[in-house]
Formats: sequence, C-alpha cells, structure tokens
Amino acid sequence: MDARFTKAEGSCLPPRPRHPDAERIFETRAAAHAAHEAAIVAGFRRFAGHAVDLVLAWPRRQRLLAELGAMSDRDLADIGLARGDFVRVLAAPLLPARRASVVSHDTSGALPA
Repeated sequence: MDARFTKAEGSCLPPRPRHPDAERIFETRAAAHAAHEAAIVAGFRRFAGHAVDLVLAWPRRQRLLAELGAMSDRDLADIGLARGDFVRVLAAPLLPARRASVVSHDTSGALPA
C-alpha cells in the first residue's frame, strides 16, 4: 500500500492551517539571511583590501629600509632615529588610510581649512 498522495488527491485535501505570524517570521528570516550575506561580503572586501594594501606598500617599505640603511649614524641622529628604530619606522602604515566619507568637489579654488 502506498501512503503518498498524487497531485489530484492532494488537491482535494483542505489547505494546511498557517501560523498567524507566518508572514512576519518569513520576513524576519529573509532579512537576517540578507544581513548575514552582506556581512560575509563586507568581511571579504575588507580582507582583500588589506591584502592589496600590503602588496602595494611592500616596495615602498623596501626602498625606505634601503635609504635608512645607507644613511650614516650621524644623519640618522639628525632626524631622531637610531638603527634599532628601523622596525618601528617600518611598522607605521605607509599608505594613507581609506576614507569612507565622500570627498566634496569644491571648485572655488579655496584651500580646505
């Protein structure tokens, strides 16, 4: 004996009762799913941006290390550095931080305050 229904038999059955808050539950779950996907995408973009920043900063760091290494101890002392400070200097970010705000295009020619 087969307990499954055919489509014709299923169409004769009364509709399943719906939960009173089914629509609200569905919308909440859909919004949570969309927020979860957006967070994953934003995290990946942040990771990729940091990776690109590191790759782009590498040649500048190497050039800076070579320039500092070529300087004499007296020249380094003039700018307030010692040879042991190279690691601290190279740890500082060399690329400008990304700005989330929109830059205004002022055509008045005045310098920003």
